[in-house]
Formats: sequence, structure tokens, C-alpha cells
Amino acid sequence: MIGMRFEAAIDGRLDDYMESRVALAKSGMMKAAALAGRTVVGRLRADVLSAGLGPRIANTWRANVHPSRGASSLRPTVYIYSKEPQIVEAFETGPTIRARKGGVYLWVPTENVPRLGRKRMTPEDVENRFNTDFDIVPALTRPGVYYALMTLVRAKSGRGYRRASTGRTRAGRQAERVVMFVLVRQVRLRKRTDVAGIVVTAQREWTDIVARSLAEAFRNSEGS
Repeated sequence: MIGMRFEAAIDGRLDDYMESRVALAKSGMMKAAALAGRTVVGRLRADVLSAGLGPRIANTWRANVHPSRGASSLRPTVYIYSKEPQIVEAFETGPTIRARKGGVYLWVPTENVPRLGRKRMTPEDVENRFNTDFDIVPALTRPGVYYALMTLVRAKSGRGYRRASTGRTRAGRQAERVVMFVLVRQVRLRKRTDVAGIVVTAQREWTDIVARSLAEAFRNSEGS
């Protein structure tokens, strides 16, 4: 029992006893911080997946506990962050996106635009890729919206497009008018995640996590 151990400490060395108690408390606090970090990151990743943003964005969430490298503290800090903060913030706040650098229109790529790595090509990249200029035409049913089209032929594989060269069209490959970009003045992203709500829940749960972790740390020491 605690009382018996405390009496033993008085009979022996009180400073050693108190030092061992502080060490246990530090261990409990570090475990509480690690558990809280794992819990919050798990919820944030699940939130991203439920929003339909995919596992790549979900897995950008991370948690670091400080101090690290085997050190301990009675007041650890849990640093939770995303490796793609701009994307996460956009779907958390639902901002209005407009063209940068004085541009009038946003060029929104369609699925017909090839990728460079994980991202779609820019309009300049697309023109260079196909060695063809865009035809800009107004959308008939969407006032103020335009389409950037190219005349292309389908790749032999059936995936993607190729430039409608004279040789390809003479070989019987049908030229098509393909929408590459949609030009709009602005885009309003819909709020799709709830980071703020998850943080509030974590703050409410912190005291209980600490209490359970400390109790477990001291309970295990009594049994050792």
C-alpha cells in the first residue's frame, strides 16, 4: 500500500523514494501524450478518408511527442501536423480560390490532362506536350465559363491522347475535340473535414487519458 511504502521511505531515503515517484509520473505522462497523439491522428486520417480525399492526404497527418529520444517530462507536448497543410486547410475552411498574379480565370484541369508525377500538367505544359494551341470556346449553358479544347487523336492503347498529326489522321485515326481545361473566374471549395471538432474532442479527453496513464504507471510499479 502507498502508506506502507511511504513509511518505508521515511525509514530509508525519502529523496530516493520521491525521485522514483517523479520518474513514474513522467513515464505516465509520456505514455498519455503518445496515446493522445495516436488517437487524434487516427481520427484525423479517418476524417480525411470519409471526406473522400484518399489515403495519400490522410497519411500526411503525423504526431510527434516532445521531449523525444528517450527523454521524459511531466509536461510533454504533442505536436500534430500535416505534411500537406495547404490542402488540409483548404478542405477545412472551404475557401474561395481565384486566379493569381492578376489572372482573370482559373484553368481547372479535366481528367484528359496528362499528369506530371502526382499533379496534372499546367496549360503551358499541355501546349508543349501536344505542340498545339488551345481553342477557347464559351460554355453554352454556363455563362462566364469557357472551355480550352484541343484537336487530338486517341492513343493506340486507348489511354490518353496524341497530337492529331497528318500521319496519324491519314492512318485513319479519328481526330476529336477534347476539353482539357475549364476556365472559371473562381472556385468555392466545399468544407469537407472537421479538424476543429476533432481537436475540441481531444482537449476534453486529455484529463481522462492522463488519469488512466498515471494510474497504470503507479499500479504497475506496485506489482513489480
